Amino acid sequence: MSQENLFSDDPVEHVEEDQLDRVSYVEHVAAVMSRVRQQGTASTVVAIIGSWGSGKSSILSLVQAKLPDSWLMARFDPWGYTDVTAMMFGFFGELSSVLPDDSKGKEVREKVGKVVQLASPLGKLTGLAGFDSSSMIDKLGQLIAGGSSISAALKSAEESLKKLDSPVLMVIDDLDCLEPEELLMVFRLIRSLGRMPNLYYLLSYDERTLLDVLMRTELAFNDQRRAQEYLEKMVQVRLDLPPLREKQASVLFEQMLDKVIEQTTTRIEDGDRLRILKVYETTLRHRLQTPRAIRRFLAQVDAFWSTVNGEIDFCDFLILTWLRTFEPSTYRAVQEHRAALTGGDVYERLFQRDHKGTKQYWIELLDSAGIPAKDREKVLELLADLFIPIRSAMRNSDYNPAFYDEIAARQGVGHEDYFDRYFAFTVTSDDIPDAMVQIALSADPVDADETATIALSRLRQRMLDDSFRAGRKVTAAVEDNPALARPAVRLICWAARELQLSEAGVADPWPISALASATLARVPNRQLGPLLEELTEDINGLDFLGSLAARLTGMRKRAGRDDAAELEWSAALDPILRPRLESRVRDEVEPSGRIGDQVANLIWSWRFIDVSSCQSFCRELVDRTDLVTVLSQLMPRNHGQDGETLWVSPLRRASLVALFGLDYLGDLESYGDAPDIPDWDDARLPDSPENRTNRARASLKAAHQESPDDEA
Repeated sequence: MSQENLFSDDPVEHVEEDQLDRVSYVEHVAAVMSRVRQQGTASTVVAIIGSWGSGKSSILSLVQAKLPDSWLMARFDPWGYTDVTAMMFGFFGELSSVLPDDSKGKEVREKVGKVVQLASPLGKLTGLAGFDSSSMIDKLGQLIAGGSSISAALKSAEESLKKLDSPVLMVIDDLDCLEPEELLMVFRLIRSLGRMPNLYYLLSYDERTLLDVLMRTELAFNDQRRAQEYLEKMVQVRLDLPPLREKQASVLFEQMLDKVIEQTTTRIEDGDRLRILKVYETTLRHRLQTPRAIRRFLAQVDAFWSTVNGEIDFCDFLILTWLRTFEPSTYRAVQEHRAALTGGDVYERLFQRDHKGTKQYWIELLDSAGIPAKDREKVLELLADLFIPIRSAMRNSDYNPAFYDEIAARQGVGHEDYFDRYFAFTVTSDDIPDAMVQIALSADPVDADETATIALSRLRQRMLDDSFRAGRKVTAAVEDNPALARPAVRLICWAARELQLSEAGVADPWPISALASATLARVPNRQLGPLLEELTEDINGLDFLGSLAARLTGMRKRAGRDDAAELEWSAALDPILRPRLESRVRDEVEPSGRIGDQVANLIWSWRFIDVSSCQSFCRELVDRTDLVTVLSQLMPRNHGQDGETLWVSPLRRASLVALFGLDYLGDLESYGDAPDIPDWDDARLPDSPENRTNRARASLKAAHQESPDDEA
């Protein structure tokens, strides 16, 4: 099967192209036509009856090829004419075109032409393009004056047709595509004018559709029984086309599927193929029961797959294409429920456990989409294959959030990072192709080519714009290729610093920290030490890794447990980080005791990692200046809800003790004139030198009032 065949609906014209093992059926039809001919010259109507897309047109072509050369083949396409008169001329024109050029053929043409002249309304005749109106009127006058009648002309034409040495086969395909008036005209042509000796008919149609058309004619008046009786009167021999057997349909589907995979150079694993075939057997095949339906479906897959190949899951795309092609209302409903289906809606993901209600909701939604009751379970199972929430509802079972990670690993539609790609048929502008992430991380930052430079630039921008989403892509790339862990960590450190600068020096965003921890855990052991040495040589890398190590230390204390992967890389970091933090802080703090914002971050990290050394240094700073001056420079600052306003927050007693030691805080009662902190949950002031000092004094006053139950 060629690519051209997949996208076209052209019939098979040669037996060698037949994929459905219908040679025996074609031979049977040809044998029937021969027997009809052998029984006499009386005109006979034979009909091949099958559903739309079942291959009737291909059967007609193969039968024509199978019949001996003694048959004269005419093909009449009635839907190509604008009115019934033109259709009649076309009918007899096709008949005339296949007649031999000998004397017998010329005689038949002449006799048939006279029938056409007599049967055509004068007004219509004179309006036909290419006809000389005055000449036609003269000829018609001569016929009338000579006493000619339509009956006499038909009898004369019949006598001439009997003399032909060869039978004529008039093939009329797709009768079910005609309008009611056109269909009646074709039948009247066959019944009244076309039932001539040596003229046989081979029709094809979908019976149910044809009856629907007949019922809309004045002949049947919406009476199905009357329409059926009329059809039986017209057709002498009906040859029902056997439907595709399940095995035939399955083989044809696999053949066409393989062609799509081959033509699009799609990488597909054995497990993916098994999943596709399972979905086909359970659901897809119920709407893929004709060659045309299978071809149409896979043509839709092929038409768009090349734009997203490598960026989404092929099986998921196949399923969604089936929905888009055969159940468009359900396809639209899926789009409208993006958050609920992908776990992007936190409420849906964490709190909704009403599986029975969820299932009923989707059943009602499918009902409103016009899905028959007998098909709803199948469609729901199809959706359950794609989306965790529906799977949970169908199985009445909760699924661990880790299942979303599995969906992301195969680039599935059920994950929020990939959902939009399936419906946009591309990687959207607010996203980054997975392949580009691989290129960016593999690039040499010093000597990268143009493609790699563009990829790295885009990945960096995505890291700043959407750390969550881009970070997950980086993690996935490292999982696929652990060799990318080193450049990934470098990228994360860079992004952390850029985000800090954009937020006026606040602590690193937690998504970046989580990403760094997960990525460092994937760095091979032999590369871990040299990488950490390299990163901590720079103050930005030291700042980020120090904050990361401090955060993990605090989390381990609160959670009371350790993550084995985190322990491995943090253990390698600790002996590198301790001396470098102290050395860098001492080098960066000015002799006057002034502390820069980034150095303040280093001090807070140092406080978690080496409390004793950090306390000694902070005391040294107090000795140079005073406690309030030092503390005001270390006050934590955070962004407000608008993402722009920077606020300074107070410190609790435990943090003050960790920085300076209880014995070094002095007489805290001396700060009794400082303002109170009315509400610790909202104890923020806009950042300024004055407010930092006020918050430092207020924190010292509050520390005097707090109970010393936890001073570690």
